[in-house]
Amino acid sequence: MAVDVLLSRGVPEDRILFLNLIASPEGIDGFAKRFPKLRVVTAFIDQVSIPFRDMSSFLANLILHRALMRRIILFQV
Repeated sequence: MAVDVLLSRGVPEDRILFLNLIASPEGIDGFAKRFPKLRVVTAFIDQVSIPFRDMSSFLANLILHRALMRRIILFQV
């Protein structure tokens, strides 16, 4: 894992910022337990954890979420 490489090279954990697009609550929890001082920034927390077989299924799910979020935002206006 990239974080392990940074830590092995002497980077303090509290100086690492992990950026990602989609995270699951389980993934965030596991990451926080393993690296308690590390900061995580994510664009979206997916409440429904669907394992992705490949990049195309990941992108299809991302497009679906964006479409759903637009409808929710437009519906709330």
